[in-house]
Amino acid sequence: MKPMTGEEYMKWYAEQCKDFAVNVFTLVGCSHLVYERCTVLFDEKKCVRIVQQHYNPETRHTWWAEVDPKLLSLICCQNKSYEWFNEKAVPLDSKVIPAYTIRQVMWALRVKPMPKLPWETSFDHSPI
Repeated sequence: MKPMTGEEYMKWYAEQCKDFAVNVFTLVGCSHLVYERCTVLFDEKKCVRIVQQHYNPETRHTWWAEVDPKLLSLICCQNKSYEWFNEKAVPLDSKVIPAYTIRQVMWALRVKPMPKLPWETSFDHSPI
């Protein structure tokens, strides 16, 4: 069976969104060993980082960076997304902000993740 593309997956898993009152921005210049860019979800008091693995088929190079906006919309539209955020996020003044892969978030929210591709790296169930 041929793996679905991101667009086909989004059509397959379309649901109506509920309001998710957090702000989103891409953080550039992180001092992390695995990634240099990430997506940060935050509200007035808490924040958490999310990363996604990307692939360049021409060079066969993979890297971790910010989450695709379509996937971010998908996870923010889930009923349990704010509960997950409240459980995993840390105060804004924390020295260490946990990071999760998009797959970890999708599994936690009971969203069927996209099919895993051969070039993808995986982490265990703990934050990065």
